[in-house]
Amino acid sequence: WKYIDNEYSCFSPFTEVAFIPNKFKYVSSDGHNVGMSNNVRKLNIEGLTWGSEEVVELDLLYKSDNSNAVYVVDTLKRSDSTLPTGNLTTNFEIKNELIGSIVESNQLLRPWDNVPLKAKAQEIIGNRIVYGNYIQNYTVGSIKLDTQITSTPHPSKASEFLDPVTGIYVDNFFTGSAEPSLKSIRTYQVGVVYADQFGRETPVFSSRDSSVYVDISNSSNITNLQSKINTAPPDFATHYKYFIKETSTPYYNLALDRFYAAEDGNIWLSFPSSERNKLDEETYLILKKQHDNSEPVNKLNRYKVLAIENEAPDFIANFEETAFFGTVTLENEVGPGFITFRFTGPSPTVQPNLSNSITSANKIRLSKGGFETADYGIEKGGIIQGATSNSDLDTFSIKMKKPFADDAGWLASLGPGDEVELTTFEEKPKKLAEFEGRFFAKINRDFAFNKNIIQPFSALEKNYVVLDEVQPQGGSASGGSPRGYFWRDSGWARNAFTCTNTAGKHRTKGQGFWGGVGNFYSSDFRGRYNPPV
Repeated sequence: WKYIDNEYSCFSPFTEVAFIPNKFKYVSSDGHNVGMSNNVRKLNIEGLTWGSEEVVELDLLYKSDNSNAVYVVDTLKRSDSTLPTGNLTTNFEIKNELIGSIVESNQLLRPWDNVPLKAKAQEIIGNRIVYGNYIQNYTVGSIKLDTQITSTPHPSKASEFLDPVTGIYVDNFFTGSAEPSLKSIRTYQVGVVYADQFGRETPVFSSRDSSVYVDISNSSNITNLQSKINTAPPDFATHYKYFIKETSTPYYNLALDRFYAAEDGNIWLSFPSSERNKLDEETYLILKKQHDNSEPVNKLNRYKVLAIENEAPDFIANFEETAFFGTVTLENEVGPGFITFRFTGPSPTVQPNLSNSITSANKIRLSKGGFETADYGIEKGGIIQGATSNSDLDTFSIKMKKPFADDAGWLASLGPGDEVELTTFEEKPKKLAEFEGRFFAKINRDFAFNKNIIQPFSALEKNYVVLDEVQPQGGSASGGSPRGYFWRDSGWARNAFTCTNTAGKHRTKGQGFWGGVGNFYSSDFRGRYNPPV
């Protein structure tokens, strides 16, 4: 208020935050959460009061949440009122973001005019009122406050709700709008201030039972704070105010872009570079919801940031490129537990890529048909001189960094003279588009991360492709029934007709419609028929 003598009152209490969010949508390429854009188109301010006849103007004030500066949006004058005599404007509509002059910052810290209770002397010095021999403040006894939280499920979690108009339950058509609620993993403390008829206020009083902790289990609920004063107010008090204090350190939201397996079994997380100042190596990350959906995480999962890289780490930026692919002939038996194997392949004059790629920096992979080993690092290897007299072929020996594991079990059925496909890889760094504008943070991987990030990650949905196709061997016709050896022939029962006792046991190979003949079973059937797996 501006009075008739050009003095101004203190600020009135501010309204609720004038913010209407959009639905959550994070654009990682822009580093911007569209959901946190204000969706307000106009504001209607209601309930304006003019006080006494001494108030001649009313200033509407505006303050942003990230600044202590206060601006004057507009000034309403008593003399400009066009309403009937005795009526003044109590509503005001704001349609644009144009704001006027700024108010002195010290006015924000002036919640009331500090006038003493009594004074024996009063003087004006330098245009200021000065009191002498004054009595300040009231004496207030102990205060007891009881504080608790109430938590109700979010409307989107209910299957139906009560229609306030019809009074009947209808299907929930909740659109997912945000609801006012306390933050979880926070401790709130409530205090009370008493004021007299002149607006003079006491300090903030609190008590032992005035603090309450909001657990993460309430993160998806609408949580409110309720506090009650259980002691009688002092005699001088005509008003009281509640103050709420939340003492946690500042926190920031980070939207995960992608994740990558780390070299030590942990996880590298990818975030937009615009969020880099939110994170350091002393920070803990808290998982609040599952990735790519609205399912909350109701247990506290804290992850220490182990390392931060502003560029893609070498382990995830290096990709395997094929240095050689071709068919070679085994020279020894191989399988689980073997760390060395020998083979005959094209000589350097025929295919130099093979010999050049057998280095300790590269890896190998063996395959045949639908079977394939994992990638194994090369420790050392090269040509065995004089092992073959064919000028187009050489015999090679490779020792791996670790022996073949169970993924190479299918090699046990092969022996010298059998052919396999050999692939050698070399690692080369690549600058993928998904690395641009990103920084990377390493955290520990645990079961909660697997459940809430890896499993629901839409980018990990399986896409099946055709790896290979197999044409089963046809048989010759005999009496109108096709005959020949077929993969997964049903076979005939044991001792049926002229089948041997092994027919029922070895039904993986037989003579078509006429039954599986067990005595034709041999250990090389996979190699001969190349079955899909």
